Amino acid sequence: MRLSSFSRSSADGGRGKRQRMIQGGLLAAVLVLAIYAVYDASSSSEEAADEILLKDRAGGEHNLNLSDGKVKLINIWASWCVPCQKEIPVLDKLFQTYKKEVDFYAVHATRQDTVYEAVNFQLKMKMKTPVYFDEKGEAEEYFKLKSIPTTILVDQDGKKHFIYGPLEKTEVEGLLEAYLSR
Repeated sequence: MRLSSFSRSSADGGRGKRQRMIQGGLLAAVLVLAIYAVYDASSSSEEAADEILLKDRAGGEHNLNLSDGKVKLINIWASWCVPCQKEIPVLDKLFQTYKKEVDFYAVHATRQDTVYEAVNFQLKMKMKTPVYFDEKGEAEEYFKLKSIPTTILVDQDGKKHFIYGPLEKTEVEGLLEAYLSR
């Protein structure tokens, strides 16, 4: 009896050790991925700015030029995204406040949605911020999008600051004011 009891506890101890090793390995993998994500986001903010081709609702083409010396707020969203729906009033308030000093782009991730759904969403939400369509996914690829919504603030020098998730009005206002006071 004692021998079988000893064997069982020994086997359980081995399983527990394996489980701790697996958990430790998973934790290490998550940490490596988190460090890579932070490094990747910071390195992409230093890249040279390019132009991104977007379309408006009427089909007109617009080049989003990131190196023209103007402050920009670029918000990438989709109609099915619940956090995107919640942040539209904040985006519109920011647009109403800063539209004379800041170029605003509400960029619809058209590869992940349809123009029809986006236009219905825009009308339902009574969006005031100019909406552009990223039909080819150029903005998604250029900014190495990790999630939706994502907002990119671009300063006069073309440096980018990424905000992942819904906008916080006071945070964005603080960043915009800092950019504009230069």
